[in-house]
Amino acid sequence: MSDFASRSEAALRALTRAHWQVHYKRRAGQAAVNLEATEETVPARRLRRPDPTDDKINEAFKRATSC
Repeated sequence: MSDFASRSEAALRALTRAHWQVHYKRRAGQAAVNLEATEETVPARRLRRPDPTDDKINEAFKRATSC
């Protein structure tokens, strides 16, 4: 292999490595932005509601069967 070819190959490897480093940094940054945007735009009704207590279940049952 000629000296020029080996230098070209080394330069290409360095460029490829730099490309992927930038790619991963951008992807990580975009993931953080996406997460923040998702947390701000999730409607309240889609958030998980707490499990009802026994008292609330009993009250609802009494209201439903009191007719």
